[in-house]
Amino acid sequence: MAVLQAWRWRRLLPYALAAAMFALMASLFVPAMVVLSIGHYVFGLGGSQSVVATCAESVCGQMPGPQTPAWSGAGAQAVAVTWLPLETQVVDYYCARQQPCVDVAFVQAVMMQESGGDPVAVSASGALGLMQVEPSHFSAGQNPLDPLTNLMAGVGYLDSLDAMFHGDLPLVAAGYNAGPGAPEQWVSMYGTSDWSVLSQEPVVESWGANQGITTAQYVDDVMAYYGEFSAMGAAGAPPSAGTPS
Repeated sequence: MAVLQAWRWRRLLPYALAAAMFALMASLFVPAMVVLSIGHYVFGLGGSQSVVATCAESVCGQMPGPQTPAWSGAGAQAVAVTWLPLETQVVDYYCARQQPCVDVAFVQAVMMQESGGDPVAVSASGALGLMQVEPSHFSAGQNPLDPLTNLMAGVGYLDSLDAMFHGDLPLVAAGYNAGPGAPEQWVSMYGTSDWSVLSQEPVVESWGANQGITTAQYVDDVMAYYGEFSAMGAAGAPPSAGTPS
């Protein structure tokens, strides 16, 4: 009987060793994958000191309007300096393919209103990153929170709106916030594209009130930022960084 039991144990030994090895590998593999995922997420965002510096200026995570503290110190300057090279690179990419195209100061204005310069901003509706782009605008395998990827999607959309509205920036901003159908409808309804007139119409004035900010206020904020960034001379600061890959 003892010999039979020993023989049975010897038969089971390879299976026991295999199970032990599998358990050991699983215990090492899962933490490793977690670490790698976190690392990919962090370094996929650029992993740069500039991102950290921007957030340290108490700008990240805000939804600033023209009267908020975002302009009351180095915050706006930090946002402008941090993302200006990437913004210039992306704008150059699109402007080489389509004219007219939006300028860097306008991209900065929309970015500031959308995310406050926070590369990992996520809205209640699920919009992501610097330009608060909806997930459906990204291809499989893309990281929506990567600043270059996010800017490429956001600026590409802005450029399509710019072409649609023939460079009328208030309507471009309105289309970015409310969708292009809304300003198209307003222009048709009221027979004018003059934003100073349209924004006073009751339908336009109240559009989006249930979302925390009306489209009219959004446009006013973006245009105020546009004036600020244009005055800072940000749009022409650095030389072109070349074509983004």
